Amino acid sequence: MFESGFIGIILIIAVAGFLVFSASAKKRKEKKQIRLFEDRVHEYIHQQKILNPFTIYRDIESSPDIPREVLRKMNAFEYIDRAVKQAKAEKGDESGIL
Repeated sequence: MFESGFIGIILIIAVAGFLVFSASAKKRKEKKQIRLFEDRVHEYIHQQKILNPFTIYRDIESSPDIPREVLRKMNAFEYIDRAVKQAKAEKGDESGIL
């Protein structure tokens, strides 16, 4: 009787540990994908000099590295649009044109 209760407690602890570990792994993976998205947007804007948010969004959406759930969760198009507007404003400030 005591042994079966002990085994049951161990199983419950093991399942709870697995759930906590898998949730933290999922969160880490999502943070990594968000960072990859932000880096890719920065690359498109500052290195490749693409200032069209539709082009950037379409290219990122078609890549298999970042799932669409993450893009929806971040409001990706709005993020890209803000980054493009900010880059255009900085470019205007550098050239003296506002």
